[in-house]
Amino acid sequence: MSRLEEECIMAIVRNRSGMDAGEIDYSLMTKKFEKMSLGCLLDCMSTLCVLATKCQDRMKVLLEED
Repeated sequence: MSRLEEECIMAIVRNRSGMDAGEIDYSLMTKKFEKMSLGCLLDCMSTLCVLATKCQDRMKVLLEED
């Protein structure tokens, strides 16, 4: 995990081993946001909006299946 902490600002990853294998881990390194430019922050927000939309779309599909 230390390499991930050094190289990323945020991460959504699936555990591959151990007791939580298959579960999702979320990491947000908030101190790194202080170093981000306006352009990088805008790119980040755009990517998060796409992720939120994809999650909402998938949730709708799952709810319709019930």
